[in-house]
Amino acid sequence: MVTAGMRLVELLTKEFTPAVGCTEPAAIALATATAYHAIGGEPREITVSLSTNVLKNAWAVGIPGTSDTGIEVAALLGVVLNRPDAGLELFSLVSEKAVEQARRLRERCPVTVTTQDSVPRVYIHARVVTDRGVAIAETRERHAWVKLLAVDGCETNASSAEQERGVVSPRTIGTLADVLSAVSSIPPGDLDFLLERASLNLAMAKAGLATDDGIGINALRHGAIPEAILGRGIGARLALHAAAACDARMAGVQLPVASCGGSGNLGITASVPVLLGAEELGAPREKMARALAASLVTSLYVKEFLGRLSPVCGCALGGGSGVAAGLACLCGGDVSVMSAAVTNVVATLAGMLCDGGKVGCSLKVWSTVMTACQAALLAVNGRAVPAGNGLVGPNLEATLCNLARLGSEGMASADQVLVSVLKGRTGSGA
Repeated sequence: MVTAGMRLVELLTKEFTPAVGCTEPAAIALATATAYHAIGGEPREITVSLSTNVLKNAWAVGIPGTSDTGIEVAALLGVVLNRPDAGLELFSLVSEKAVEQARRLRERCPVTVTTQDSVPRVYIHARVVTDRGVAIAETRERHAWVKLLAVDGCETNASSAEQERGVVSPRTIGTLADVLSAVSSIPPGDLDFLLERASLNLAMAKAGLATDDGIGINALRHGAIPEAILGRGIGARLALHAAAACDARMAGVQLPVASCGGSGNLGITASVPVLLGAEELGAPREKMARALAASLVTSLYVKEFLGRLSPVCGCALGGGSGVAAGLACLCGGDVSVMSAAVTNVVATLAGMLCDGGKVGCSLKVWSTVMTACQAALLAVNGRAVPAGNGLVGPNLEATLCNLARLGSEGMASADQVLVSVLKGRTGSGA
């Protein structure tokens, strides 16, 4: 018999996975690599058509192994690297030679970037023309779900192995309380892999604290801001490490992170504060792993209401909810306390806009983790934002439905406006 706990382990195995670089440009590179690998030859032209969500998140982030940002570089590197088997870790293969090859290819192979309406929020259509013909690959719903559509006029139906395996949804288990109860039933050893993968995010945090890349959030560590302002509490340490990891990743530091639900920043936010919080509290390994699992499944649960990509900041709402639940778990809170902590986060951060992937996301991560710490402490002490306050409904699921409605109906045109702003600036992410 397949238990709810077993289904959650399967979910986490699929959704908490390594990626190098921001997942949107990595997915663009994966799509062009898939198309080019099928046709080969001398590249003549590349066209990528994207959803507005993918475009905004790929526009301004650093590409690992390069000093560049943007969509055009990602598309070119996919062709140059020609390794679709590397998946979302494709950018780990970027070298100085590959960067130079991409630069030269850019001179003779134009890249056209367009947006497309009425498509899934995660959507990439890559068309690669070479002296041998044309190949088309398409990504839908998940960043790694690449499907080869056509090679030199002949239609194909080749899906990625991950896509063939299908989807495990936490909402099929029940309410968040049901999901968190199932986490408590998972044998401790079955969660050890989470700690191993999360160590990637701690390594990225260490890299972020040691570099001035990005906005240089490591300045907060080295005394540029008086401690009397920032404080020396656990929350500030947790927030700094998570923000530093995000800063380094968005700047293009060439290290892998464990992404959650297709988002590296979500994976960082949902894991780094929980691991460091467990360390600060002296929690045993088993409790640390279970709190991390609670954080990750909560993040994925909330994200199912918002969508894989959305106008609101999924890292703040999903990751912040996860951190709050995980910290509440570490403090001995039961499922009702963890649910209350999530309510507190949603009530606080519901209005945070996603204005695309960039180094500035690190400050949103900082704010998110600080809010999550406060939300968890309030919940552990029996305090939660009551029903009837703004988006807060009679139960958590009603609250999340209200949040989803705000993101889909209330902010329906937000991404189009944002893309217009991005395209209206001098230069482009292309």
